[in-house]
Amino acid sequence: MVSRPDAQTAPTYSVPQQRIVSIEHPCIVKNLERGIKSLGGEAQMKHVLENEVGDGNKKINEQGHIYAEPVVGVSLRPTDLLAKRLPSAGLNTRNILVRVTVPKWTGRKRKRGSDEPFAPALRQETNPSSTKAPDLLRRLRDHESSYELEALGMIPETHRFRGQPDFQMHPQDVSVMHEVEKSILPSKYEDLKNFKLDVTPGRAKNDIFPIPPSFNIIEQPYRYEYQQAQYVKYQFDQEGNPITVNIGAYGVRRVGESLPPDVATIPTGPPPDLKLSGKGQRRILQAIAALQKLLDERPLISRRVIANQLPRFAEDVVKVALEWAGYQFSAGPWRDVLIKFGVDPRSDPQYRFYQTLIFNMEKGLGPKLPHYLNKTMKQEQGSRKDHIFDGQQMYSHMKSYQICDIIDPVLHEILHTTAIRTTPDPQITGWYHAGTLAKVRVIMRDKIRCLLSGKDLDEPEYAVVAGLEDIFDAEQDVNKTHMIQKEVGKEHGKRAQELSAEYRAVAKAFVRKQEKGGNEEFEGSVADDREDSADADGEVEDDGGGGEALDAEAEADAHVNGDQDADGDQDADADLYGDIDSDRHGTAEPDGAAIERARSEEAGRRDETRPGSVGSQLSANNSLRNFSASSLLMRQKALPFPECSTTYRTAPGSTTHLDMATMPEAYRSFPGSSAFSSFRLKRLAAAIGATDVQAIWVHYVASYHELLDTQISILNQLLEYGSYPDSSDELYGFLLKSAINDAIPAAVNKHDESIRLFFVSPRAGTISPWSSKATSIAHVCGLRKAVQRIERGIVVAARVEGMGVEGKELNLDALHDRMTESISASPPDLDAMFAQLPPAPLERVRLLSGSTSPRDALQQANKTLGLALDESEMDYLIEAYTNQLQRDPTDVELFMFAQVNSEHCRHKQFNADWTIDGVKQARSLFSMIRNTHDAHPQHVISAYSDNAAVLQGYEGGMWAPDQSTGEWKHVKETVHYLAKVETHNHPTAVSPFPGAATGSGGEIRDEGAVGRGSKPKAGLSGFTVSDLLIPGHAQPWELDVGKPAHIASSLDIMLEAPIGSAAFNNEFGRPCTTGYFRTLTTKVPTLEGKSEIRGYHKPIMIAGGVGTVRPQHALKTKGLVSDGAHLVVLGGPAMLIGLGGGAASSIQSGEGSVALDFASVQRGNAEVQRRAQEVINTCCSLGAQNPIQLIHDVGAGGLSNALPELVEDAGFGAKFELRDIESADRSLSPLQIWCNEAQERYVMAIAPDKLDMFIRIVRRERCGFSVVGKAQKAKQLILMDKDSLNEPSPIDLPMPVLFGKPPKMHRIVDSRRLVLPAFDSTLSSYLPKVPVQAVLGNAIDRVLALPAVGSKSFLITIADRTVGGLTVRDQMVGPWQTPVADVSVTATSLTPGIRTGEAMAMGEKPLLALISPAASARMAVAESLMNVAAASVDKRLSRIRLSANWMAASSHPGEGAALYEAVHAIGMELCPELGISIPVGKDSMSMKTRWEDKEVTAPLSLVITAFAPVNDISSTWTPALRRPEDVGDTLVMFVDLAEGKKALGGSALAQVFGQVGNASPDVHDTELIKDFYDAIEQLHEADIILAYHDRSDGGLLTTLVEMMFAGRCGVDIMLDNIVKSGRTQDVVETLFNEELGAVFQIRKKDENEFRGVFAPLRPIRLGAVSKAPKQDLAMYYGADCIYRASREELQQKWSQTSWAMQRLRDNPECADAEKENINDKKDPGLSFKLTFNPQENILSYTSNFTSQIRAKPCVAILREQGVNGQAEMAFAFAAAGFSPIDVHMTDILSGRFSLASVVGLAACGGFSYGDVLGAGQGWAKSVLLHEETRFEFKTFFERKDTFTLGVCNGCQFLSRLTEIIPGAETWPTFERNESEQYEARVCMVEVADPPHHPPSVFLHGMHGSHLPIVTAHGEGRAQFSATGASSPQALLEQGLVSMRYTDNHLQPSEKYPYNPNGSPLGITAVRTPDGRVLAMMPHPERTILKDVGSFIPAEQAREWGEFGPWVRVFRSARRWCG
Repeated sequence: MVSRPDAQTAPTYSVPQQRIVSIEHPCIVKNLERGIKSLGGEAQMKHVLENEVGDGNKKINEQGHIYAEPVVGVSLRPTDLLAKRLPSAGLNTRNILVRVTVPKWTGRKRKRGSDEPFAPALRQETNPSSTKAPDLLRRLRDHESSYELEALGMIPETHRFRGQPDFQMHPQDVSVMHEVEKSILPSKYEDLKNFKLDVTPGRAKNDIFPIPPSFNIIEQPYRYEYQQAQYVKYQFDQEGNPITVNIGAYGVRRVGESLPPDVATIPTGPPPDLKLSGKGQRRILQAIAALQKLLDERPLISRRVIANQLPRFAEDVVKVALEWAGYQFSAGPWRDVLIKFGVDPRSDPQYRFYQTLIFNMEKGLGPKLPHYLNKTMKQEQGSRKDHIFDGQQMYSHMKSYQICDIIDPVLHEILHTTAIRTTPDPQITGWYHAGTLAKVRVIMRDKIRCLLSGKDLDEPEYAVVAGLEDIFDAEQDVNKTHMIQKEVGKEHGKRAQELSAEYRAVAKAFVRKQEKGGNEEFEGSVADDREDSADADGEVEDDGGGGEALDAEAEADAHVNGDQDADGDQDADADLYGDIDSDRHGTAEPDGAAIERARSEEAGRRDETRPGSVGSQLSANNSLRNFSASSLLMRQKALPFPECSTTYRTAPGSTTHLDMATMPEAYRSFPGSSAFSSFRLKRLAAAIGATDVQAIWVHYVASYHELLDTQISILNQLLEYGSYPDSSDELYGFLLKSAINDAIPAAVNKHDESIRLFFVSPRAGTISPWSSKATSIAHVCGLRKAVQRIERGIVVAARVEGMGVEGKELNLDALHDRMTESISASPPDLDAMFAQLPPAPLERVRLLSGSTSPRDALQQANKTLGLALDESEMDYLIEAYTNQLQRDPTDVELFMFAQVNSEHCRHKQFNADWTIDGVKQARSLFSMIRNTHDAHPQHVISAYSDNAAVLQGYEGGMWAPDQSTGEWKHVKETVHYLAKVETHNHPTAVSPFPGAATGSGGEIRDEGAVGRGSKPKAGLSGFTVSDLLIPGHAQPWELDVGKPAHIASSLDIMLEAPIGSAAFNNEFGRPCTTGYFRTLTTKVPTLEGKSEIRGYHKPIMIAGGVGTVRPQHALKTKGLVSDGAHLVVLGGPAMLIGLGGGAASSIQSGEGSVALDFASVQRGNAEVQRRAQEVINTCCSLGAQNPIQLIHDVGAGGLSNALPELVEDAGFGAKFELRDIESADRSLSPLQIWCNEAQERYVMAIAPDKLDMFIRIVRRERCGFSVVGKAQKAKQLILMDKDSLNEPSPIDLPMPVLFGKPPKMHRIVDSRRLVLPAFDSTLSSYLPKVPVQAVLGNAIDRVLALPAVGSKSFLITIADRTVGGLTVRDQMVGPWQTPVADVSVTATSLTPGIRTGEAMAMGEKPLLALISPAASARMAVAESLMNVAAASVDKRLSRIRLSANWMAASSHPGEGAALYEAVHAIGMELCPELGISIPVGKDSMSMKTRWEDKEVTAPLSLVITAFAPVNDISSTWTPALRRPEDVGDTLVMFVDLAEGKKALGGSALAQVFGQVGNASPDVHDTELIKDFYDAIEQLHEADIILAYHDRSDGGLLTTLVEMMFAGRCGVDIMLDNIVKSGRTQDVVETLFNEELGAVFQIRKKDENEFRGVFAPLRPIRLGAVSKAPKQDLAMYYGADCIYRASREELQQKWSQTSWAMQRLRDNPECADAEKENINDKKDPGLSFKLTFNPQENILSYTSNFTSQIRAKPCVAILREQGVNGQAEMAFAFAAAGFSPIDVHMTDILSGRFSLASVVGLAACGGFSYGDVLGAGQGWAKSVLLHEETRFEFKTFFERKDTFTLGVCNGCQFLSRLTEIIPGAETWPTFERNESEQYEARVCMVEVADPPHHPPSVFLHGMHGSHLPIVTAHGEGRAQFSATGASSPQALLEQGLVSMRYTDNHLQPSEKYPYNPNGSPLGITAVRTPDGRVLAMMPHPERTILKDVGSFIPAEQAREWGEFGPWVRVFRSARRWCG
């Protein structure tokens, strides 16, 4: 060793060059010699030393590459012939073997750190070989400076056992294996012949049926972790040594005794010496009582039934309780049942119905369940009806049935024979004759075989067997038997003959066993019996029929003694609870009183039926559940024997079973916090007509049993969130009483008649998204076996003054959403709320067998079901069913056909033939759209063939966790991007919030279901509605024309729908970065001399976005799907919501049924969709191993559309099972299950060999899924219903019928031009009383107030725009965050130094369509191009691609022709001329609303979205003008692309004067657009543009003022160069026309260069930006100032609509505060005032050097379901030099991952559990309420070498864990924002890391910095406990506040929106005293890349390097790690 004194240099060691190989033994080695022997001995060790990894023969793999086969390593027990080989894997390693020598232990001790004398040793030195690891570690730490190191050599190879065995048998411990070894292994015939097993009843099972000598091998990743047993805990003995203790043990028990079947007397009670001890006695007593209750109703009950009836009791509890409740026989006909004490089934023939039938389960039958599902099945056994055999379905694990549970009709009839024995046979057949049981066994076994293997049942042949004799004559003459068999064969066929032969073989075996006493081994072969039954011609084969050998003797043995599977598993029913356990060593014996008390409690729990009691189990009308199933059936049907399942007849021959075990047996109400804040209560009181209102949440819990105190305590913790009303509030007192007692307090009626109560609850039969998430939290927190579901409602108390209360009509619509909620004056019916009704039946439409004609029948179904079929489609269906299929269709088939072929899905009008004005047109609409792609297909990967278009992207990378290690890694590859835009108009009209939410959700699924799986990236949202008519802010041009009662008003739509859209995007985790908003209601004249209303009562709701897809997954390639691929539904369950949306949206509003309208609206659950997307992301990250072969989203039509499309695209047919579809509502009919549009679902084809992998991924993400079918080559679509006897096949259609081509639509229309008056540009006719000099000002005021022109801030700040960390340009621009951006830009990928990205921009001009449809379409395209020009797009126009969304009332006169004209204008002319294409789009052809005698028709509306790749994201222009003080003198330049034309038709100016005009702006010259883009490309490269904005809505005037608002500056405009004269008319035409053009700001010195690139367009100099402090718009003509107004005055008018809407929707005080900020002329805006250099390398020299050769420190990137910010968090840590590890909470809860393996923990942002119980609270409770997980986190937090960062949701999560985070006791929690709205903003913060406190891990050198940061949350207000010692000021003084919000003047602020949530003192980040834990609400991780951010000062950014300033947080943590 060479040592150096330099303290900065580590010691250097020399390593000897000797070969050392490491072998990691898979077992604990206590004897070295035996350990070596177990691996093959010294010879094998020598072989390993002499050969190296990689030696061996060269082989060629499947890809043709040569590889070296690794050297054979070692294997465990290679010489043991009974051991299956477990080989090791040889790996190349770079390890060093080190010897560490520590001073000899003397035993003397003293307290660490003290100078006290050493105490003498208390124990002797132990053998060093037995020293435990903790002791060694402690000794090393004690002798840190005195131990010695010696390097012994390199370890270049390590042999590890990668396959971890679940068990391996040691045969020497099993006596029977000695016989096996002696008799079988020598392979001698005599030895084999003499080998026998002793199967005497009573012998230990392992002696009779030993564990098979093999084990499963499970491949583990290299980073495998061992999992601690759940109930085994480490403790320390008195001397501090670690020991393990099983804390879950009930005590030592012995196996209980079973009685022989011929025992003389049976017990009448439990054994007298049986005692009960250990923990859980109360629970055991309850279980005993419950078992006794069951036995009172059914005296013999199988263990499977017990498990299904009593799922609330743990297995260990039932094991103990069994022996107290009854006894059992060890063999015989009543084996495997618990028998009530005192009942002898041998005494009465009625007990024959409780006999058991046990079957051998043949290997290979049925789907083999993965091993990890076995536990899940057992956990869910209480929810199954698997103990029932109905002949239609079979569970592969079920092997034992009681006769009373066999309800198959054939078997039922056989078993009810009157031919029974007079005395029972206790050993073999019980009360039945051998022939009877033989018939049952043969038929039932064959049915089981067929069901498990998917074969068809032989029902006719079973009838033949059923007719055979009950009393079997075993001595019948063989020849006679042959003759009988031959006759059977002739009459009924070969299969019947085979089954008959099996019957005789089994019956004969029974008889022989009876003759031998039942226990003797049968001598002879089964073949002998078979030969006796076979005829001489050999017509009966020996395989027993169907190719499966039948062992009749084995059948008899199984019947008597049970069975064992071919794979070695013991009978599942017997395994369920094992043998009865007991403990006779205890002291506490349950006396009769104790048991009776428990039984009374159980009876009270089960039987209480008092109506109205929340705590009661049942209501009076649902008391059937109080009876046992047996008594119920005897009452209903007078059956001669009891059964244990409830049967409901739903249709003739159709039987379904109601699963009693899943029914809630108890309810409980938990009152909650305030449902509304004070300002909302005031608003609510005014809305309903009350003087005072109070409201609280009430939580309704349905449980499987009465909740225990501990469970109630957990629920109280979970359901405590939010703030509570003042306890002295009288109304609150009434609310509490009503919530707790579930009744209306008497005082309400007796003492104060002015108070009225209302109960708002979810609509019956629905499950709210809130419920799904809250229930999930409860289950994760340990209540899965107790709580069935949690729902939430509101109780409202209203004080109504004046009039008689009874006569006072209140506006109750204001209290609830009638789409999703119900309201009542009485408490909700909890039985109805949590009802589990029997399934509704399938129905058939009687086309052939009905009393009416086929057409009449189909027309009636068309109306009743809302199918929206046209005449040609009905003709097609009648022909298909009457001639081709020759049967009646089912309602499912018709509904499916209607959805698949709806206008919404098939776009029939776009594919139709057209005749216009008598002239047949050459092309369809779609062919004209395709023409654009045919002409310019370049840069498009996929068009028209998938859920979104796939466009060629730039080089970037995939950033995702490596699935073998969990480490986030970057894979360099091309990143193709997706383009998709959808509409969701009809649902948004009917129910705005869910309609818009699911609109965005559906489009997100489109982006996630491209190719083989893809990923959404950034979104857009747009709305077009009729006039708003805001109360108190009505505009002079707005029209109030009424509306239908069942649709929402425009105001309500815009108050609710944007929130719905934003909420879904936010919760899913997709930024919304662009959009539009327009209103219109106008009256126009018609040719007929009348007028019509044009507007958007049926609104346009646009949802779209850009996504990404990996190149290898981009296409849905034919042939990729395998035959037999598993067809899977991923995501949420089926629910009765959104039924028929595809058809409903295809008809005009008002034409369909109102009920159908409501039924067609979906409800969204973004958190579920997030989980599904995580599954898709993980699958795609696997690359070539992606298990997804094909994927589709589930949208319109539900599964009825998605699954057929999936198999059609795959080129297959399919067979599905209806009941395998996960459903949250068991009452759904087949139609409802198959066709509902429950959201958040995908369908996919999973590779046959990758289903296990897929399930592991899904389970980790806690995502729902169902394997519902398989792909098959036959082109038939079959849907089976295993629960229906009468209708087993709801669908059986040839694929060509479903996807065939009904007669092509042919539209015959006439064109129609409106007679529109010219617009008066003098405005005098519209403003006759306004002075001429005031006309311009009046016009400006009106235009700025138009919603299409004004600020959209109220629509933008509610939506997260930064999640994902890739948003370069969002709607807000500049230091003052003004919503005027032209384009959205995102970076290609999370890659350091990335410069490329994608751009999105929109264009729409619907008002122009009233004048010229063609001009409207051209201008929409042109506007999108002018907007996208703000981004740097390579190759000019050639890479821009468009999405076209067409909306029209195509049936309205003239609108069909207008549509054709518009499509032709861009499809055949403009786009081909420009060289761009339209590879994606959508249409909605029903844009009309009718009611009473009114109608409102939308103009033809085309919404264009342009998509383009960006070659330089840093060169993205914004409209924000730059001040001369910052950039010098500048010019404002105008480029006019209209060549001086100034049409005002369809302009904002015309609209605000109630006009349309008759002259439309247009694209006058396409060459000008090309020239413009040529110049734009050069200008991006030249970098001389300071600001850019196109001319659009509101004209040039709006363009200029918006640029002025964004720059907070003034502008002086000279109109001389663009206005003919100073007349008002000329000025108005110039300022307000909306022709194409753009405004630029450039430096004065760059004017010549600017003009040069634009030649020959000749830019016009408009003026210049004023110098500070002037902020006025001044317009001059010549020397005259024709208009002047201040920036703040104009901006206030521009913001008026946004402010008014925000004030109605949110906290009005916040809206007022934001409006007031507009007036602050001195506001400096956002700024970066840094105390550090972002580019500085702050790592130490040693860290920089060693980071290249040492492993990076690991940080756990922690997420829970609903978290969506993990990717950017991982990237931030990786950029700082960490190794980020993806960790899901399921990894920690299951023990797969330990925090001990990391130094850092980062809790990410998002919406864990949808924030339903308070933000972060569900996540935190999943930690605190799990003892092991709590200990895991607590230990991590207490480690001094760790750090923790929590951001946003992670911050909220940490703030709820303060009890286990040292030093966090005084932290606040983070509650609802003061605005009561989600706030997505960029805010200024001050960083505090004061020098007189311990430094923060994360803030090195940042103290005193002020800089912008992203905020995006709904609950970020710091709230301190009113009773605690903590306060904002105290926390600040203690130095525990790390960040505070400041205003733009850098002063800490509580003012909105600088402080977006109202936190006191601006607190937004808190830390622990030691600085190791930081919790912050803003997002530093989202703006790590330099160019990613809403405001980036270009001059400063040049000095930052490739990362932005916030990377410092993560680099500081890396520096701390050293």
